Amino acid sequence: MEIYNYIVTGLATKDLIVVDSFIKECFGGTVTYGSIQIKKLGAEPFLVSYIGEKDYFNYVSLLDQYKIKYNLGKYEGNTLTFKNIYKKNIRIQNVYNYKFLPKISLDFPFRGKCLHLGPILNELDFNKIAEIKEKFSFIAIDLQGMYRKAYKNKIKKQIWTEFKNFSKYFDVIKSSVEELYDIVKIDQFLYDIMELNCIFILTLGEMGSLLMIKDELYFIPSFKPRRVIDPTGAGDVYLATFLYFNCLLNYEATESALYASCASSFVVEELGYYGIATEKDILNRFKEQNLSVKIIDFNKVKAIIDDYLIQNKFDLFWIK
Repeated sequence: MEIYNYIVTGLATKDLIVVDSFIKECFGGTVTYGSIQIKKLGAEPFLVSYIGEKDYFNYVSLLDQYKIKYNLGKYEGNTLTFKNIYKKNIRIQNVYNYKFLPKISLDFPFRGKCLHLGPILNELDFNKIAEIKEKFSFIAIDLQGMYRKAYKNKIKKQIWTEFKNFSKYFDVIKSSVEELYDIVKIDQFLYDIMELNCIFILTLGEMGSLLMIKDELYFIPSFKPRRVIDPTGAGDVYLATFLYFNCLLNYEATESALYASCASSFVVEELGYYGIATEKDILNRFKEQNLSVKIIDFNKVKAIIDDYLIQNKFDLFWIK
């Protein structure tokens, strides 16, 4: 059985990014952003994914360009496609080619140190999660794709009813406020997470992020980018970088989250994955801006989240 330090899985996507009158088409999904970031940090990622047959060879060419190893399947027809339209201070997101997507079984013939689960549209099959837990030292999940569905070419939120059953298998759980807002009571959700022996990351866009380790809460500031063009993939880069420092290099979780915040400040500077930074660039910005983690009281979490929601009602990152 093959052994890898970092495996990322989920569906690959095609992203159409529209800024003003400019349109950029590129591949996306957690598997794309996560694997490229890990590679640029100097580690060796392994990608497990599916893509539409019409894009198979172009996607393989991209992975070969970055020298990323993969186990890539293909399905009939066009690739799952997201169209992100940035117009003034609003992002409008449409989704296409979502009706006949494959499920990805977690019953991998691999084992390793870190498994990064990056579902896009509820495509991961968790029936074998208990067996997989025995094969990996560390399992992390970004909740985004488990809390949404596609309807009439729009992304709609939905409750992941089996979350409590599977949550005990995750060492790191990440979400953004937007993904949880309106479908769970966030304060109760955080209390439930506290009972798990895991790390929880809640991203707050340009405000920063919250890091929860059992009953300890930390505020992770955001690093200032040179410019903001496209926030697509920032969360994927954040989690991949966190896993690199925390899981692969054994850094403390708080320091790993700071590096993750720094890394995500680069990807927003360009369209698609082209802004993903090298380890050298990340370390330079990390030293230049010299930000630090703050311990916070649980009672302040609601106020922080409320401030974020108020500030972002008309912000570029607010999803309509």
